Amino acid sequence: MLSQQQPFREDTTRKATLVFVPDEDEEGLVLKRIERSGTGRDEEVYVCVDHSLRDDVVLTLGDRIEVWGRFDLMALLIEQAEALDMPLERAAKKFGVVEVLENTQGWRWHAWLGFAKAK
Repeated sequence: MLSQQQPFREDTTRKATLVFVPDEDEEGLVLKRIERSGTGRDEEVYVCVDHSLRDDVVLTLGDRIEVWGRFDLMALLIEQAEALDMPLERAAKKFGVVEVLENTQGWRWHAWLGFAKAK
């Protein structure tokens, strides 16, 4: 009875679902927010995230400090799309999705570190 009244680690914070999809030329990635359409068909709508809501973090590495793994998200998406024989945009919408805490101020972003709420 207690677990029904007070669920363990219940998460009541609002979240936003973001995805990196290829641009029109399929040369770069664009950050979009996934929203539900109001049509009642539970359709996903992809809305561009304004550049002012994404703060790209620049890191300066010190001497003898390295990143453990290096990856290029676009290259990984292309590789996955080819392996599964699917269009790049579909692969991006399937594998490039991330859920972040909702924030009207936007998010800080770095390819190595991911997303964090902007202050």
